[in-house]
Amino acid sequence: MPHFSRRLQYEPGDLKASNNPLRTAFEQWEMINDNTSGRHYGLRGCSVHYGSDPRLPYPLVYGLPRTPYFPPLASPVEDDDFSGNRSQWVPIPSPSPTNIYIRTFFTSHGLGAKHIQRRRDIGLDILRRTYFLDSLSGSAVSCHPGTRREALSVLSAWASDSASATSSILWLKGPTGVGKSAILGTLTQRLHAAGRPGAGFVFCRQQSPQQNVNALFCTLAYQLAINTPHIRASISRAVRLNPGIVGETMDVQLQELILRPCRNGILSHPLVLVIDGLDKFTYNVQREILTLFGNAARTQSLPLRILIASTLQHPIAEILADSCFHGLWRSFDVERSLEDVRLYLWAELARIQGSLGFSAPVSWFSTHVLDALVEASAGCFLYASTLIRFLADADFSPMKRLAAIESFPFRNASSSLDRLYTQILAAVPLSMRVSLLAFLHILTTKDFAGLPVYHLEQLLRITPRRFRRILRHLRSVLNVPPSANGSVTVHYISFIDFLIDPARSDAFCVSGAERSMHLVCCILESLTYTHQNPRVNCVGHISW
Repeated sequence: MPHFSRRLQYEPGDLKASNNPLRTAFEQWEMINDNTSGRHYGLRGCSVHYGSDPRLPYPLVYGLPRTPYFPPLASPVEDDDFSGNRSQWVPIPSPSPTNIYIRTFFTSHGLGAKHIQRRRDIGLDILRRTYFLDSLSGSAVSCHPGTRREALSVLSAWASDSASATSSILWLKGPTGVGKSAILGTLTQRLHAAGRPGAGFVFCRQQSPQQNVNALFCTLAYQLAINTPHIRASISRAVRLNPGIVGETMDVQLQELILRPCRNGILSHPLVLVIDGLDKFTYNVQREILTLFGNAARTQSLPLRILIASTLQHPIAEILADSCFHGLWRSFDVERSLEDVRLYLWAELARIQGSLGFSAPVSWFSTHVLDALVEASAGCFLYASTLIRFLADADFSPMKRLAAIESFPFRNASSSLDRLYTQILAAVPLSMRVSLLAFLHILTTKDFAGLPVYHLEQLLRITPRRFRRILRHLRSVLNVPPSANGSVTVHYISFIDFLIDPARSDAFCVSGAERSMHLVCCILESLTYTHQNPRVNCVGHISW
């Protein structure tokens, strides 16, 4: 008889009463376990789920194997999905039961032969799940069509040059907000379209610096395995034979997960490794990463191209000035471009006017207005993109918002951006100012990063409707989730820097003892559970 493990708990209503309980059991199992993205098989054949929803194990048939994983396929199949969904499961014919009466029993109940699914690749699964790599490799931004042509031309030629070994490392540098990440995103898209995808890593501010260090080479190795079939088997084998490699030093991970598989594989084009935000690591980590890549470029005869992006930081220049990097690197400065910003603003303002379906006055969208905005941006795309999101909000009038922005005097790019942030925050009604500042303080506190919206509502002791009214005014600087289960994040980290600097944010500054004391009071009041919310129980209150 099939049986279900008693170790997993589920509601009694999950298995409904029926004239055919065995068929019902299978139907309920298929319904509950329809999403196979988070399923593993335990030694007793039980399905162990690492997510938030419980899973019922597959009904066991006597005579079928109970191993935790089936052996991997002899020849790997290319994976075109990063999310670990059903495409990572391959059905295989189930062997005949050892007892012929079991087949008769299942057939008589109309169940037939049930296919068992097996994991295709254990090694890649370990890489993907260990450090939640999907959250570190979100969709990249890209340049507006027609902008940054020179930078993209230089980078594309460098990435395709397999003959030259004198510039294996390229340092892309520039001021904050000039669009370095967009350039990297566009380059990655072009390489992927040309059939030459590589791997990329973006420093995640929501994670600790050590978590970013631990995830760096595992992320690069996982993406190389997905994008390059010739070395996928070698990377997977290295992890399968030594699962503890995900906790090894960066030197070991680079050698075993990237360099050795590249030596064993047949590469028809240079592999481009992109690291965005190298300056966010500590100085010692920056030196170690650059030294490892420098040694690999100098001693390994491999077609590797390492592209690092950062702001204008002297430590990186100091590290690369060492004699051991001589002849191995070059740099490219991303400068501010008024013409590129003008092209972007013109196209986006025209899109806003067309989407709203009305004929705006000439004074709203004229050459004079465009010139003023371009001058205010000082060639900074961070200002331009934030401005467009602020004006494009369908719940507000773009003409009134633009008129309010024009009333501020513009001095330089930093001053213009701070003025824009101030104008966005000032648009929140004054009656919500206390709740707004408390929420912004939570947003800048790393210990509270990732809290879902309904936990924020409970912590701030405000109703969901009131909190949504606050978020409604901040969509130009925040990613607001559609449901209360999602988390609020910032579009650009510069907004956080603005909030914690009293010289820049003035009345909207959220740093200081007074704000911290208010947050402590909110936490203590929240733990009294006087604010009842059916979606948040006592365990949920403590969990955050």
